[in-house]
Amino acid sequence: MTTAREELEKQIEAIRSSASEIGNLPQKVQDWHGDLVALIRAEGYTGGLATGGFITTESHVALVWENRDKINNALGETSKRLSEIDPGLEVPIRFLEYTNEWRNIKNDITNAASLISETDLTIEWEGDAATRYRDMRLRQRAAVESMPKTCEDIATNLETIAKNELTLYIDLATKSKDLVTKVLAVVTSLVKSYFSLPFGPISASADLVAAVDASKTFILGIATSIATNAQTNIIEGNKISQNISANAGLPMNKWPPGVVSSYGDGITGISTALGDASVKDGDKSDWELKL
Repeated sequence: MTTAREELEKQIEAIRSSASEIGNLPQKVQDWHGDLVALIRAEGYTGGLATGGFITTESHVALVWENRDKINNALGETSKRLSEIDPGLEVPIRFLEYTNEWRNIKNDITNAASLISETDLTIEWEGDAATRYRDMRLRQRAAVESMPKTCEDIATNLETIAKNELTLYIDLATKSKDLVTKVLAVVTSLVKSYFSLPFGPISASADLVAAVDASKTFILGIATSIATNAQTNIIEGNKISQNISANAGLPMNKWPPGVVSSYGDGITGISTALGDASVKDGDKSDWELKL
């Protein structure tokens, strides 16, 4: 089964391939219309008009050049927009990578929660040290119990954004390839074959203008959506923000310290909080087995 990442990579490759081909199309369009103009002049083409003559032929030539410009302008806009979004095409893949990282963190915290459950000493001893140990353990347990769901929620939000982008990528890849196919179908054909159409070469060129312009409009719309995709990203981003801002067991959005600040940091702080764990020497860490 293809993963979301593999599908994204496939569509990105297709988009870039079509973008490269689109960049090469203007010259093909130029060459084809140049051949068309040469044939119109050679044939003294009048488009079926009875009047004929040089003026009519050159008026058709002017239409051909006009169509060429419209096609190449549309192709140029399309190529430019695809180039603009290209650097950010891998962003959804990064989101999927972050998704995996958040789930790895969730697993680590889940494992930590199991270890805390398996090392519960609160019923085994009593005294000042036991009370302080119990308080510290309760703070840690609250964090490890609440965080797995938060990690999974954030991973799901990132995954949703990536999959929404994937839908747009599929549309963009498909439409970009369709544009290349439509243009090549005309500009790689024999110019002479279009003289049998009603109004011959003018119709062929005008039809290509319409096809390219329609594709351009669609592609630019998708590209803009990929670049912004504002609504979905804002919604999912807000969910991530909400998940981070309100976590039971994480005061001030920080992992609870092993000891309260008044005892100091690290091993020294823990030693101060719990004492030297001797049974009875009067240092307020005295303890005894809880019978």
